[in-house]
Amino acid sequence: MAMEENNASSLKDEFQLWKAPGNDTSEQIPIWVKFPSLPVGYWSVQALSKVASAIGIPLYTNGFTTNAEKISYARVLIEVDISKN
Repeated sequence: MAMEENNASSLKDEFQLWKAPGNDTSEQIPIWVKFPSLPVGYWSVQALSKVASAIGIPLYTNGFTTNAEKISYARVLIEVDISKN
């Protein structure tokens, strides 16, 4: 257990805040959000966009979501403002 804690803290020390090129104070970051067990009726572009808009600005869906190949979950790339609480 102590070894796991040491590894976690050393990894944490190596992480740095990601900054977009040319923008030292970027507060908008893209994140992939997974929506598990989403009913099939919500798999349209309009519905996914509306659901994702509750989190941020929807940018893209992954190929499996677009083609409804893995219906156990939908994934959407969403731009999120990290300065908001």
